[in-house]
Amino acid sequence: MKNKLFGLLALLVIASLVLAACGPTGATEEPTGEEPAATEPAGEEPAATEEPAAAEPVTITLWHSLKDSETAGLTEIINAFTAANPHVTFDVLFVPFDDLRNKFETAAATGEGPDLLIGADDWGPALFDALLVADVSDVPTENVNAAALGVGQYNGAQVELPYVLKGVVLYRNTAIQPEAATSFGDLKAKAEAATTGDTYGALLEIGSFFSFAHLYGQGGALMNADGTPAFNTEAGAAWLAMLADFKALGADSWYSDNDINLFKEGKVGWVIDGTWNLASFSEALGENLAIDAWPTGMSGFVQTGAIMLSANSDEATATAAKSFLAYLLGAEAQAAFYASDDAFIPSNTTVAVDDPLRAQALTAFGGGTAWIVTPKMGAYWGPTETLIKTVIDEGTDVTEALNTAEQGVNDALNQ
Repeated sequence: MKNKLFGLLALLVIASLVLAACGPTGATEEPTGEEPAATEPAGEEPAATEEPAAAEPVTITLWHSLKDSETAGLTEIINAFTAANPHVTFDVLFVPFDDLRNKFETAAATGEGPDLLIGADDWGPALFDALLVADVSDVPTENVNAAALGVGQYNGAQVELPYVLKGVVLYRNTAIQPEAATSFGDLKAKAEAATTGDTYGALLEIGSFFSFAHLYGQGGALMNADGTPAFNTEAGAAWLAMLADFKALGADSWYSDNDINLFKEGKVGWVIDGTWNLASFSEALGENLAIDAWPTGMSGFVQTGAIMLSANSDEATATAAKSFLAYLLGAEAQAAFYASDDAFIPSNTTVAVDDPLRAQALTAFGGGTAWIVTPKMGAYWGPTETLIKTVIDEGTDVTEALNTAEQGVNDALNQ
């Protein structure tokens, strides 16, 4: 028993010595005020900070048939865009206008051709139907003339975008008509009052290209969204009555140069014609030339120079091309075009236009009507030309003539 007790005491002494050896060897230190370092998870390296990945290089191919002054503006615009987007380069090719569409269609049909095509505004719908150009509805178009955008809207898509404006406007010789008209009734009264001897108060073109938009000014429309006729209405009858008044004011021919020749001679107060004659009218009349905002009840077709995106472009190129399209429609690029070409009328309505006549044209286009470029338009020209002539020149009953024209269009659409 004594030996067991002695052994137990010996074990307790040894255990106390071991515990003492494992304890602190000095005084307890005060905290230093430093936060303990965060413990990294075992076996994991800290994540390295990655540099942003450089954008992949993109080359945009562009075909056009622009005149030299417009090409200079385009070059300036491309240089500014690529300076801000150094991963983008351009491959630009001039193609004569008469060859451009066929060359594009041939190349695009085999998956080749340019990413961007600058061409006529009536190309877009047919090229879209052929799956050769893409919808660009997602390109920002703030401040772009609404009628000009409407030209490129087809079957729910934006098949082209307007980089420049042109179209039908109302020209005035201020020496004969000192004040603009506020409505067609006002224009008619002023024209009748100014007509004397060999001077006409107004000679207004009756032909369908120059007169169709007045149907919209009367609150009507030529066709419905599906392409079927919409003109056989009260607005259509009012439009024909307006054209009869045109005839009474002195319009004596269709699609002739009689009106514009007399206008250049200073013998006509108002004419309806295209902005493509702006330079020659300005040369003839000088400070007496003005372009009026459309009077109430009247309008004119707004046309454009169009740019289209190929359906063959890959995703990266299409994305870069759409960024360029947005820049092209912006005020900075439009101002560059305006500065380079003395006939350029910007599609962006915020551009500062210091040329009075081009500024007046831009205002007039604000009341314009989108030029109709759907392929179904081909069914309308013949029947509506006949409609106008039979009513205005032959005195055919308006209701009968409208019914006949509507049937003629429907027959052509169904062929």
